[in-house]
Amino acid sequence: MSKYLDRARELRATIEPHHNCAQAVLAPFAERMGMTANYFGDAVKSATGQSPQALIQQRMIALAKERLSTTQLSVKEIAYSLGYEYPQYFVRLFRQQTGQTPTQYRQGN
Repeated sequence: MSKYLDRARELRATIEPHHNCAQAVLAPFAERMGMTANYFGDAVKSATGQSPQALIQQRMIALAKERLSTTQLSVKEIAYSLGYEYPQYFVRLFRQQTGQTPTQYRQGN
Protein backbone atom coordinates (compact mmCIF):
# COMPACT_ATOMS: atom_id res chain seq x y z
CA MET A 1 0.00 0.00 0.00
CA SER A 2 2.85 2.43 0.71
CA LYS A 3 3.98 1.98 -2.90
CA TYR A 4 0.57 3.31 -3.96
CA LEU A 5 0.82 6.22 -1.53
CA ASP A 6 4.21 7.04 -3.01
CA ARG A 7 2.63 6.98 -6.48
CA ALA A 8 -0.19 9.27 -5.33
CA ARG A 9 2.31 11.71 -3.84
CA GLU A 10 4.26 11.60 -7.07
CA LEU A 11 1.06 12.36 -9.00
CA ARG A 12 0.46 15.41 -6.83
CA ALA A 13 4.04 16.54 -7.40
CA THR A 14 3.63 15.94 -11.13
CA ILE A 15 0.41 17.96 -11.28
CA GLU A 16 2.10 21.07 -9.88
CA PRO A 17 4.28 22.00 -12.87
CA HIS A 18 1.46 21.11 -15.25
CA HIS A 19 -1.37 22.82 -13.40
CA ASN A 20 -2.44 24.75 -16.49
CA CYS A 21 -3.73 21.55 -18.10
CA ALA A 22 -7.29 21.27 -16.85
CA GLN A 23 -8.08 18.24 -18.95
CA ALA A 24 -4.92 16.39 -17.98
CA VAL A 25 -4.61 12.97 -19.56
CA LEU A 26 -3.51 10.10 -17.36
CA ALA A 27 -1.24 8.45 -19.92
CA PRO A 28 1.71 10.87 -19.52
CA PHE A 29 1.54 10.64 -15.72
CA ALA A 30 1.29 6.86 -15.85
CA GLU A 31 4.10 6.56 -18.38
CA ARG A 32 6.36 8.71 -16.23
CA MET A 33 5.81 6.24 -13.40
CA GLY A 34 6.21 3.17 -15.56
CA MET A 35 2.56 2.09 -15.41
CA THR A 36 -0.36 1.72 -17.79
CA ALA A 37 -3.01 4.43 -17.51
CA ASN A 38 -5.59 1.98 -16.16
CA TYR A 39 -3.26 0.52 -13.55
CA PHE A 40 -2.10 3.98 -12.57
CA GLY A 41 -5.69 5.19 -12.12
CA ASP A 42 -6.52 2.16 -10.00
CA ALA A 43 -3.38 2.59 -7.90
CA VAL A 44 -4.05 6.26 -7.22
CA LYS A 45 -7.67 5.56 -6.33
CA SER A 46 -6.65 2.72 -4.05
CA ALA A 47 -4.11 4.92 -2.26
CA THR A 48 -6.17 8.11 -1.97
CA GLY A 49 -9.79 7.06 -2.36
CA GLN A 50 -10.08 9.49 -5.27
CA SER A 51 -9.55 9.20 -8.99
CA PRO A 52 -6.60 11.03 -10.54
CA GLN A 53 -9.06 13.27 -12.41
CA ALA A 54 -10.72 14.22 -9.10
CA LEU A 55 -7.32 15.13 -7.65
CA ILE A 56 -6.54 17.24 -10.70
CA GLN A 57 -9.93 18.98 -10.51
CA GLN A 58 -9.38 19.74 -6.81
CA ARG A 59 -6.07 21.35 -7.68
CA MET A 60 -7.69 23.41 -10.44
CA ILE A 61 -10.34 24.65 -8.00
CA ALA A 62 -7.66 25.53 -5.41
CA LEU A 63 -5.76 27.52 -8.04
CA ALA A 64 -8.97 29.21 -9.17
CA LYS A 65 -9.79 30.22 -5.59
CA GLU A 66 -6.32 31.68 -5.20
CA ARG A 67 -6.64 33.69 -8.42
CA LEU A 68 -10.16 34.85 -7.56
CA SER A 69 -8.88 36.09 -4.21
CA THR A 70 -5.62 37.67 -5.32
CA THR A 71 -6.19 39.01 -8.83
CA GLN A 72 -8.68 41.12 -10.75
CA LEU A 73 -8.76 38.67 -13.65
CA SER A 74 -12.23 37.94 -14.97
CA VAL A 75 -13.72 34.50 -14.42
CA LYS A 76 -13.27 33.85 -18.14
CA GLU A 77 -9.58 34.81 -17.97
CA ILE A 78 -9.05 32.54 -14.97
CA ALA A 79 -10.79 29.66 -16.74
CA TYR A 80 -8.58 30.10 -19.81
CA SER A 81 -5.43 30.47 -17.69
CA LEU A 82 -6.19 27.10 -16.09
CA GLY A 83 -6.57 25.46 -19.47
CA TYR A 84 -10.35 25.30 -19.70
CA GLU A 85 -11.46 25.74 -23.28
CA TYR A 86 -15.02 26.58 -22.25
CA PRO A 87 -15.45 28.96 -19.30
CA GLN A 88 -19.02 27.68 -18.78
CA TYR A 89 -17.61 24.23 -17.99
CA PHE A 90 -15.20 25.79 -15.50
CA VAL A 91 -18.06 27.70 -13.81
CA ARG A 92 -20.18 24.53 -13.60
CA LEU A 93 -17.28 22.52 -12.14
CA PHE A 94 -16.46 25.29 -9.67
CA ARG A 95 -20.09 25.40 -8.51
CA GLN A 96 -20.23 21.62 -8.14
CA GLN A 97 -17.04 21.59 -6.07
CA THR A 98 -17.69 24.64 -3.89
CA GLY A 99 -21.44 25.22 -3.84
CA GLN A 100 -21.07 28.69 -5.30
CA THR A 101 -20.14 30.33 -8.57
CA PRO A 102 -16.68 31.86 -9.00
CA THR A 103 -18.27 35.33 -8.82
CA GLN A 104 -20.05 34.49 -5.57
CA TYR A 105 -16.80 33.09 -4.17
CA ARG A 106 -14.92 36.26 -5.10
CA GLN A 107 -17.57 38.49 -3.52
CA GLY A 108 -17.48 36.50 -0.29
CA ASN A 109 -13.71 36.64 0.08
